[in-house]
Amino acid sequence: MPVAIAPSAPAPPKPVILWSHHRSCSTAFVRAFIAHPGTKVAHEPFLRVSALSGVDTIHGDRAFENSDKSPWYNVTRMDIASILSDNALPTFDSDGKLQADAADERTVFVKDMAQSAFRGEALAALRTDTKTFRGPDDAHTYQPPSPIDATPINPTIFPVSVLRKFTHAFLIRDPTRAIPSVVRGLSDVAATRPGARPGFSSEVAAYICYLEQRILYNFLTDPESEFNTAPWDNEGGKEQFIQQPQPVPLIDASDLLEDPHKVLSQFCNAVGIPFNPLMLKWDTDPVEEFDVPWRLMFKKAEGSSGFERDTRTPEEIARSLAEEDALIVKDLIKKYRGDYECVKP
Repeated sequence: MPVAIAPSAPAPPKPVILWSHHRSCSTAFVRAFIAHPGTKVAHEPFLRVSALSGVDTIHGDRAFENSDKSPWYNVTRMDIASILSDNALPTFDSDGKLQADAADERTVFVKDMAQSAFRGEALAALRTDTKTFRGPDDAHTYQPPSPIDATPINPTIFPVSVLRKFTHAFLIRDPTRAIPSVVRGLSDVAATRPGARPGFSSEVAAYICYLEQRILYNFLTDPESEFNTAPWDNEGGKEQFIQQPQPVPLIDASDLLEDPHKVLSQFCNAVGIPFNPLMLKWDTDPVEEFDVPWRLMFKKAEGSSGFERDTRTPEEIARSLAEEDALIVKDLIKKYRGDYECVKP
């Protein structure tokens, strides 16, 4: 008598992380996934920790005053990653204790800055022209890849066993469009902090993270990196998850804004989330996920109802800047052009 063979269980939902940089149209991308009925969104959870935590900070000084009153103050990025890697969202109970939300069938979609995944000592080693970042006093020294596109060691705070529990993707934007907006946005946010100096500074410029995107992208794609060569442990075995697509999905914002339907469809197919037309339009109600001290950065995206092309030329964008900012922007575009060109599809 033939023996019936039970069908193999489908792979569980695997959370997706989109690694971006400031002003890469990532907030609009988040709005698309908030509108998707099959996903639930964690918006910049690691950035929140690095800015508000007192036990896991990448900064030389506390990023925001009164952060000790935030429930995020006693949280680490590993605490958050442990919850997200189980396809759940981090929440806080009435006593401010971190917990996972109720399980359901939706896929967790995370958007964060590539920089927010990095260890403080890695950022300090990469950003020797600023004292914005630092690692713990007992941290091992991080050795940046040399040359820059050599196989990098893991620059993140997360072990490979945790990183492999996510599907990773990247969103980038041409510096001629992103950096002018970064200068305005980060300057506005910095100005809200007590004792802030007026104008744009090297400390604020340190948050322009094209370099971190380049290194993280290389770490996840390089076939010789630890991410792709380390043995799989028994608990998080290879067969347990949908495999990381290679090359890692990468979107240029210009393509996204040119044809949102096409690009979102391709992206969803690559990361294992069914495309839904509801992703293309959304309402303009306030977004709970944007309730952070740097909410000013999301003002335009929060008031939008869909993806909007910026039809201005780079020259028109440059002319819209104050004279002192225009010179800063020109230098920053030149500085980060190479990082963008090396990653762009």
